[in-house]
Parts: sequence; structure tokens; C-alpha cells
Amino acid sequence: MVLKANFCFHPILLTTLLGMVLFVSCSKNDPVKPIGNATGPESSTGNSPVSDAPIEYKFIAALLYQDETVSKERVFSYDQGKLVGDYERWLTQFDYNEQGKILAQSICSAQNIADEDPADYECAQFLEMRTHGYTQGLLNSYKEEKLDENQTVIFSSIVTLIQDDMGNVFSEVYDASDGNIEDHSYNYNDQGNLLSHRIKYIAQNTSIAFTFEFDDNINPLYPLWKDFGYYLGISSDETLLTPVFLKHNITRIFRNNVLELEVDYTYDGKGYPLTAFFTRHLAGGAIKKGGITYAYKN
Repeated sequence: MVLKANFCFHPILLTTLLGMVLFVSCSKNDPVKPIGNATGPESSTGNSPVSDAPIEYKFIAALLYQDETVSKERVFSYDQGKLVGDYERWLTQFDYNEQGKILAQSICSAQNIADEDPADYECAQFLEMRTHGYTQGLLNSYKEEKLDENQTVIFSSIVTLIQDDMGNVFSEVYDASDGNIEDHSYNYNDQGNLLSHRIKYIAQNTSIAFTFEFDDNINPLYPLWKDFGYYLGISSDETLLTPVFLKHNITRIFRNNVLELEVDYTYDGKGYPLTAFFTRHLAGGAIKKGGITYAYKN
């Protein structure tokens, strides 16, 4: 069953949707600031605890990412209670199994989508196909295939996942057609917060260790993982400060005991992020600052 996206990307409507989302560049030391009252009357700053996850999740409608050089908008669309579209410059459409979990993702170029009725948008050519596999309702495999203009597979990879009884992903093994193999292992505390993440590069016989600090609030993309099995594989998508399968938000990341990322959030009254301002510490002492603003559909 393929559900089609029902959304529009007209600039005025997108601006209305995001409202407080727009950013302006200021300076190298303070590259982004939200326009208007980004926090709202119910919002808070810092680590405002949420005692338990809400019974009914709020689902992300849009996010706007901006750093000193790049600006990206992502819009998420829903139909019949399911995620049906994830649009930035590429459009991702979803196919579901009978249990309501994502079975496949189809990615195509959709730069002219604003010129058509998005509900009727048909991808003329696919750039990438992704398939999900499950065991007892838990995601256990994720395959990516990149396609050329003739729709021939030119690169593929598969991620094999293992989850514990609490639903925490504690192992991902990445095996690519170019021979690259990565073994990712995760360690959690009793609250389900990630304590450490180690990557072993098998061919090079090297490894990297990451450690983390968290707050107690809801990762804005976690409801997509929890309800639909939404997963992006092992990637470095800069619009995601926290992996989709983690419930709470990362506030600091250390790479081999050296600070790599720090994030300050503002939240609404239910513990969902409204803004995230981050600093990335790069090689040679350089830093990159930026921000993300989030809007929700409910």
C-alpha cells in the first residue's frame, strides 16, 4: 500500500506553517537567531524534564536548519494517520506493511513539486530505494540501493540491526558493496539514554568512541521511529542532531573524549523542541554554529 503525500511547498504557505521558524544570519559568532517569539508562552529553556512520554505523540511537520553556509527546509506530510512524505530537495515516499510499519522508501528528485498537486505527484525517476525488514515487529535490516539514470543499481548497502527487550538499538552492522564494513555498538543507561557509541572500521582495523550527555525531553523524530519504523540508516545528516531511534535529545557529544557537539534547546509545554542552537567543534580548533527550528502538526 503506497500512500501519497498531500502537501504544498508554496513559499508563502511554508512560511505560514513554520511561522516562528525563519532565521536570519547575524555574524560568524552568532549565525542564526529566530524571528519573533520562538519559544511561546508555554515554552522553556534548558533541560526541562518530562516525567513520561505522552500517550499520543506529537508529530513533526517541518524543520528549518541553518548554519553559517547552508539553509535547509524539510517538510513532513501525513495521510490516514501515517507519514507519507519527507521533502527537502528530494522527495521520499513510503510504502507500509500490514502492521503499519514502513516497508520501503522511494526517493526521487522533486524540485518542481510546487508546480503540481503534490497528492498526484508521480516520481518519474528514482534516485534511491530503501527497504526495511522486521522480526516480531522490530526493525532488523535496512537496505539502500542507489540508482543511475537507467534505474540500474550502482551502489548498495545493508544495515543489520539488533534491538534489546526495551527496543534500544544496541548493534548496527553496515556492509556496503564497495567493501566497507562498519560495526556500531551502543550502550544505554536505565532511562534509555545513550551512554556510548563505538564504531569499528573492519577493513582499516581502527575504531572511534563517542560518549554523550542528554536531557529528558522528546527527540522530535523519535515518534516517527516509534510509530512507523522510520529509519535513515547510518548517515551524517546534519539536520538530525540526535539519531531517530533515541527517545531523548543529545546535548553534548564527545569524540574520543574531545568535545565535538553541544546543543541548547528551547521546549514547548509538552517537552518537544522548538529550537536547537548548536556548536560543532571541528578539526584545528574551528567551530561551526547554527540552529534548527521545529514545527509540529498536532
